[in-house]
Amino acid sequence: MKDLAARQKLPLNFVTTYIKTQGYVALSVPNGRSWNVELSITLGSYSEAKLNNGWPEFASDNDLEVGDVCIFKLLNRPEVSFEVFIFRVGEYDCQLLSQGDNANSASKVKGDVRVKTELTELNRNQNQSQNSEVNPRGLEIPKGEEEEEKGIQF
Repeated sequence: MKDLAARQKLPLNFVTTYIKTQGYVALSVPNGRSWNVELSITLGSYSEAKLNNGWPEFASDNDLEVGDVCIFKLLNRPEVSFEVFIFRVGEYDCQLLSQGDNANSASKVKGDVRVKTELTELNRNQNQSQNSEVNPRGLEIPKGEEEEEKGIQF
């Protein structure tokens, strides 16, 4: 893990709308590995929501580098849980890490990449036969039957 902060900011509007309380959240990747990470919310003159304790381990274990994109999908479970899809952003491509394993062959960023923060809310009455979502780069992301249809992209 190079040049990554010890914390990851989250969109405050998303957190206060869908999560509401701070504490530990579960982050999992498609292969089933999971990490407990502390979510803290600060309200006041400088309001923010961020992942703290546990985030450096998640980032290191998944070889995150500056420019990589993580899509956090909020799952419909009693505890706050996200399934995290990791994309390696290269100059001309975007590659999903297979099963969340380290992928040494994945493209690495060779410069500063700006990633737009985006909040998406899908209509819960949407056709239930849909079995995948498409991210902005056109890659399909499997959608589980028990998962909440809300997500954030960093």
